Amino acid sequence: MHISTVVRRGALASLFGGLIFVPYALWKSAVTTRIEATGWHLPGVSVDATNQLFHAFEAVPVLLMAAGVAALAANHENLRYGAGRVGVVVALGGFAAITVFHWAEHLYPTVAVSVATASVGVFEAGYYVGWVTTNLGLFVCGLVLTRSPGRSETVGRVLALPLPIATAVSCGAVLTGVYTFAGTHRLVAAMTWILVGALLWLGRNRNSVNSREAPSTTGFSR
Repeated sequence: MHISTVVRRGALASLFGGLIFVPYALWKSAVTTRIEATGWHLPGVSVDATNQLFHAFEAVPVLLMAAGVAALAANHENLRYGAGRVGVVVALGGFAAITVFHWAEHLYPTVAVSVATASVGVFEAGYYVGWVTTNLGLFVCGLVLTRSPGRSETVGRVLALPLPIATAVSCGAVLTGVYTFAGTHRLVAAMTWILVGALLWLGRNRNSVNSREAPSTTGFSR
């Protein structure tokens, strides 16, 4: 597959993934609570299975946003080697962990371990670690791109923001009881990929226009 095709498809996928993730992140808790309270369910499916399917739907926007990482690597050569490549691999590993642990959390019995004076669910903890890992990978990619001139620097700055913002805001939200750790990370991820997807798409179109308008360096001029 041609690199420009990977960038175009990945940009659109991550943009749509972010747009889908915004309402999902905002209303996930309300929807699941409503299903449990009213007993509403899909035809031929139990209430519990309906609830689990709604949770499993999260994999769709998550995987769409992960496609944006592939588009970034295709669009920026310095994300294909060295620290940039490490950042891409870590970010993709984080997205994979988010999906696997989230499904495991809702499809299998809870597995808990004792940590200090508390009991921690292994699958839930893995889901949280997945978000932090994803943002850490994006942060590394962002640092690499901020060293590049032009539009790469803009994309790099956007990628460097999720780790500090999501960490600080989610911790504050949990401590104050205003929101949840996972919910905060979902919203930050949604906004991040709406921006990154748009920047990748606009940058790709601009590069295409420039390549078409660039004067030929071969042949005779008239």
